[in-house]
Amino acid sequence: MSAGDVRYEATIHAKRKDVDEDALARLGLDRVPDPKGLMRVLLTAEDLARVIELGFEVRIQHAHPVRPLDRKLVARDDAVRRSLQEQLRGLIPDNAKLDV
Repeated sequence: MSAGDVRYEATIHAKRKDVDEDALARLGLDRVPDPKGLMRVLLTAEDLARVIELGFEVRIQHAHPVRPLDRKLVARDDAVRRSLQEQLRGLIPDNAKLDV
């Protein structure tokens, strides 16, 4: 597995009080919900280097291989439309046309 084929799930911690948190926000990192309220992100190797250069401590939790999405997990448009119409039944008049 090469560095380009993996994303690192990590938590980011400020080592010092003078780190630029706005610079970190400008990186546009992919945030992941964290039950403890920590900043948990998915990082490429390049992201990892940039965050460290900004003065943050990075604790890697897991390495996730990047691979194509399983086609069975991708819903077809018609199936999503049917599901949405079913969920909205009773909330929208029957004669209303949904443009989804």
